[in-house]
Amino acid sequence: MNVIKRRSRRVPGPKTKAPTAPAAETFSFPIAGPSSASQSTLETHIETVSPSSNKIRRFPFPIEAGSPVKRLHLESINSASEAAPTSELASEADAYTISLDDFFEPTPAENDTPKAKRKAVAADKAMNAWLAHSREPYLREMLWLEGRGFNIHEQQCNRCRGSASLPRFRCRDCGGMHLVCSVCIVDMHRFDPLHWVEEWVDNHFKKRALKMLGLRIQLGHLPFETCALPKPAHQDFTVLHHNGIHNVAVDFCGCHQHGRVRHDLQLLRNRWFPSTNNRPQSCATFACLDAFHAITLHSKCTPYDYYQALEYLTDGSGRKPLNRYRPLLRMQRQYRHLLMLKRRGRGHAVSGAAGTAVGELAIRCPVCPRPEVNLPADWAEAPPEDQGLYTQFLAMDACFALKRRLISNDYRDPPLSSGMAYMVEWEPYRQHILTITDEKEITNCSDFAGVRLREHQVFQRICGDWRGCWHMRARHEFVQPTGVGDLQRGERFGNMDYILGSFLRHINEYLRKLFSYDIACQWGLELEDRLRKLPEHVRHHLASELVQFAVPKMHIKGHILPCQIRYSLALLLGAGQTDGEGIERLWAAIAGVAGSTKLSGPGTRSDQLDDHWQFWNWRKLVGMAESLRRKSRNAEVELERQEAAFSTFSVEQAEHVPRWLEIVKTFEADNSKPNPYESTHSDGLTEKEVRAQLDEQDQAELAKGAVPLHDISPTDFIVYGLEVEEEQRRLSAQAQLKQKKEKIGDKIRLKKPRNKLKKQYQRWRELQATYMPSASLHFNELGINDDTRPENLPLILPTALPPALRDGPGCKTGLLEIERRLRHAQCKSALIRLRAQLHNRWSLLLYKKRHSRHQGPNTRSRALIERNETKIKTSADCYQAARAALARIEPSLAWPVLRAADIRCMEDADELSKRQAQRRRQLQRRLKQAQELVDLGVLTQEQLDEGMESDDDDDEMEVVEKQPGAGESRRELSWIWTLAGVTGSEEHFQEALRIEWSKAFARTRRWREEHRYLNEEWRRLPLSLQYEEELWSERARLVGTRQLGDDVQEGMKAYALKQAAMYSDLVQRAELTKTEEWAGRGHRRGKMQVAVKGVAGGAAALAAAAGMSASVGGGVDDALVGDDWEDQDEEEDGDYDGSDSDSTDEESDESDLEDDEW
Repeated sequence: MNVIKRRSRRVPGPKTKAPTAPAAETFSFPIAGPSSASQSTLETHIETVSPSSNKIRRFPFPIEAGSPVKRLHLESINSASEAAPTSELASEADAYTISLDDFFEPTPAENDTPKAKRKAVAADKAMNAWLAHSREPYLREMLWLEGRGFNIHEQQCNRCRGSASLPRFRCRDCGGMHLVCSVCIVDMHRFDPLHWVEEWVDNHFKKRALKMLGLRIQLGHLPFETCALPKPAHQDFTVLHHNGIHNVAVDFCGCHQHGRVRHDLQLLRNRWFPSTNNRPQSCATFACLDAFHAITLHSKCTPYDYYQALEYLTDGSGRKPLNRYRPLLRMQRQYRHLLMLKRRGRGHAVSGAAGTAVGELAIRCPVCPRPEVNLPADWAEAPPEDQGLYTQFLAMDACFALKRRLISNDYRDPPLSSGMAYMVEWEPYRQHILTITDEKEITNCSDFAGVRLREHQVFQRICGDWRGCWHMRARHEFVQPTGVGDLQRGERFGNMDYILGSFLRHINEYLRKLFSYDIACQWGLELEDRLRKLPEHVRHHLASELVQFAVPKMHIKGHILPCQIRYSLALLLGAGQTDGEGIERLWAAIAGVAGSTKLSGPGTRSDQLDDHWQFWNWRKLVGMAESLRRKSRNAEVELERQEAAFSTFSVEQAEHVPRWLEIVKTFEADNSKPNPYESTHSDGLTEKEVRAQLDEQDQAELAKGAVPLHDISPTDFIVYGLEVEEEQRRLSAQAQLKQKKEKIGDKIRLKKPRNKLKKQYQRWRELQATYMPSASLHFNELGINDDTRPENLPLILPTALPPALRDGPGCKTGLLEIERRLRHAQCKSALIRLRAQLHNRWSLLLYKKRHSRHQGPNTRSRALIERNETKIKTSADCYQAARAALARIEPSLAWPVLRAADIRCMEDADELSKRQAQRRRQLQRRLKQAQELVDLGVLTQEQLDEGMESDDDDDEMEVVEKQPGAGESRRELSWIWTLAGVTGSEEHFQEALRIEWSKAFARTRRWREEHRYLNEEWRRLPLSLQYEEELWSERARLVGTRQLGDDVQEGMKAYALKQAAMYSDLVQRAELTKTEEWAGRGHRRGKMQVAVKGVAGGAAALAAAAGMSASVGGGVDDALVGDDWEDQDEEEDGDYDGSDSDSTDEESDESDLEDDEW
């Protein structure tokens, strides 16, 4: 059936009543039918779509027989359609289709099976009830609040009972509806001067400022004290509060009854942050700055948007208050910097903020190895099997989304915390940048975007922009102190090496180090020599026996096969289950600030990023116990499953396991020995080598006196035919790409290539008449039309001839053997090209996802991807054609069938397992939701069964459920990555089994390592937290030794004790998290009741129970503490169930953060 849609038009004529005013009409009728249809009335129908697009109505529409000419034309169409063959070629199902929709995982095909219609049921029952019963009452009550309410008949103030003043004022922030007089409203707000007051005027309320009613704010005195010498502030003194922008009347203290205090410090003691330290005219309350700080850290809100919200709260009608946007920028930046200094204990240090050491303000990971903090005293003498526990897993990468335009400079806008936290010290780094010459590293792996981007002309034109590069803990995703710097031209090794040396200053040189980097295969070469050439303050000596390099698990798919084996975290000894992709997750969290930082000066941007990374690390610290609990539970389950699968595999190959195990141990002891994860057999001869052998044979026959049939030798004849076939495949791929009608397809011109191919085909037919005259007979039997395009014309090589013609005199002897040998080489070469192009596909798609922004770059990236897709299709078609030709002459063929599903990148086994588990959880969630519909009577059980049977994902999950023992030893890895050689001999089969057993052995060992790492990290967590607790307790003790006022000493001591108590609470909460029973994903945890007795006693006891006595190293460590952050696991009761109950533990269980100052 053809469906033709057209818009309806008004037709002149009498008006008739129509069911609806159709938005569109659909005519549906058969193109061709029986011949009798041309002589009878054609029954069809019209479908009309209602304006709301939710109904379709169908009306019968008869079509009378047309003229004789039209009937004859219809009969000719019918006869032609009946004669044309419609059978689909069997190979079409296996053909590769150019598509970009399966970047990380193929998308299931749409299911054509009709599903049962389900009645829509709202997820929020409370919302339904409100909509049905409460919307109108709520609306009336909100309007009631706009009037005087209970005070409509009051004629005197209910507070002072004075008859002289009418009750005309109320406060919107205090709550309630009582009206008071002007005197009482001022007296009520003596301690709340930033509330909004309304006055009843002209039968409605108008907003009034308390300043207009006579309220003045006295600073520097206790409540109800009178200053003998008040000094009025500026008449337009402005205060930014979380409820708007206020113009207030302020009096500074001039009598100095409580000491001589500067005006700006008097504001601070009132919890108002001054915009300047000299004669301030505006300020922001701590509540305002805390609100903005919390909002921007969670939602990445910009100061501009926050200030616009304050203006809207002040007056929503568009009347603007005095502009205080620039003072807000300055105040919030200073406030965040002071919070960082305060929380890291710099206010308690004798040297103060000026004495802050490099990287001291950064939060350190509590479970990574730190000598004298969480490691035993004899850790350096650990036996070889335990040395992996003392490894620093470090990840590095660049974020090209964090751009900064050429705005301001470091002299006009210097950072407040240069080198104190996460950004490197700028001046030494700038001096080093000037010494970096143009670097052109030569890569022998994939064409990496980061390296290639430096030489791109477009990038060089915008190299004034700055991009961020940072280093972080690969296992726990903590940003490293002084591990972040700016890049100028892509990921130059000179920049990356300096930043590496900068953060290595904070890591013990005797700890093992594993570096995860997406171009580690290139960057790691000669790294030791480059680090020795760095400036002295960042110069390091890396011992090669203590350093390993790896590529993150997702990025490694874009590398060549040798790199995938050598740098795979799944195969690297001691890597555990580290994926190396945590730095990508940090990008997602920091990408929200890119819009504001790109327009900021260098100092503003540096301080802003330091603040956001500080918050990121703090969230990781307080959620570390939850993270370890989740990982430990997963590791226990996976280790049991992996060991069971590996045990089954080993029992089946028991006679070979000792030899295979010896190969693995030998390689781990000496990496120069054969790698157990790659094949040791040759992959056979290439096309070039086969052609050279055949040419030698031709020359040998001529030397013996053989008479040639043509100037073109038999080998050259077959080679020419294969070249024409390759050109046909390339042109077919181009034609398919053009049919997509995209921008790139419009630029493809096929006329000239087709003319060229037509000439080549004619030349091939001429040569074929000499060597294969029987091919002409077979060609005539095929009945090829004259208008067939050249890329679809059959070549009829020897393997395509029927056996009777192929073995007869019409085909020269020896041609079949020549083609057979060339076809085998063609299969091998096609697979090699296919693997390389799949690597390129992954790299290009990853580059587009990470770095392509806006229409122009996206269009260029897509054009590159489309070209590579064409090459993938050409290589796949080449292999399929070569194998099909061999299958006609060899009954037992070693080359497997290449199907469309086999053409995919190499998948990691653990990623495959996680995806299967995710699908299983999705199925369980769908079943639960469907069962709820059955219980409500919306669906019947039969409809439920029918709907679930029609789900594609369910079929796949049934396969997983039916094969629980398949494990990773039978993982679903495409055979194109494991095929070795060109024969199916027993030797090659055993080689493939050895490689699979070695990888299964590696997977089991990685999970065992992960299990040990997690147990060790559980031991370190209370020790690190107790170390911070002891630091704050020591700071509280040292406060009394300083010559400060009693009031200052009390505040410093109180804050230090509060921080110590908080860390003690974190220790106990971590122990409860470790030992509590887990109810399952999505279940709400009960409120955690923690009784803190003393300051350090509870932490010391738990640390001792962890297996090591609590000892504190000398001096103050680089650990930051937040203020009174508390666990907020309670949820509001209600019937709302619209959220996803399968949210991750990080979303449902991780503690919300709350500061007493926020």
